[in-house]
Amino acid sequence: MRNNRTNTNYYPQGYLGKIAYHMFKGNFDEVQYFSKRQVQVYGDITEEDDRIINQLVIDFHRQQAAEQREFQAHLG
Repeated sequence: MRNNRTNTNYYPQGYLGKIAYHMFKGNFDEVQYFSKRQVQVYGDITEEDDRIINQLVIDFHRQQAAEQREFQAHLG
C-alpha cells in the first residue's frame, strides 16, 4: 500500500532508486528482483513511479557524464 512510504521508512521511495540504479548499470536481473519487491511491499508500480525511475536513470547518466568531464579536465 502506498501509505507505507514515510520519512521513517528505510526506502522512502520504496525500491525505485534501486530499480533505477540497476537499469542504469544494465543489471536487468536486479531490475526484475527489485521491481517484484516493490510490488510485494508497496503495490503496483504507478505512472508516477515510472516517471521517478526514468528521472533517476537520467540523473545517473548526467552524474556519470559530469564525473567523466571532471576526470578528463584533471588529465589536462
